[in-house]
Amino acid sequence: MQHIWSVLCQKSIIDRESNLLSIIDCLEEINFTTEKNIIDSVVIPIEFQIINFWIIDNNLSSLTLKIDLLDPDKSIISNYENSFAINKGALRFRSITKIQGITATKSGRYTFRISTKDNEKNVYNIMSELPLDIKITTAKSLPIPSN
Repeated sequence: MQHIWSVLCQKSIIDRESNLLSIIDCLEEINFTTEKNIIDSVVIPIEFQIINFWIIDNNLSSLTLKIDLLDPDKSIISNYENSFAINKGALRFRSITKIQGITATKSGRYTFRISTKDNEKNVYNIMSELPLDIKITTAKSLPIPSN
């Protein structure tokens, strides 16, 4: 199996007749305002998806993905695991992982590390990394609008 591309977006639509994928609102940056200072972490209430496109060059019947979220200090702060069935004879495959909420510890560049499980060796192999910049401000630090 060969990884071709990954994208972080808020929504995707697959047309039932043509099987074409529409990717809507790609995410590169999140600006979040909180009422108080962050002590350990905050969960930003956002729904998003990580979409991967794969070329199948063997007879895989399933795919197990692990997605680790790394904070700006490269510490893993959350992870997601998802398994997908692959149709027999498929030449390509799209995996879509839906995620609700993102944990943030501070402003900076976060990384989604996408790995696939090698069932024979029982290990995960890193296939891709997606950056996401998060800017966090507190309501106290926002400028007061002037009239």
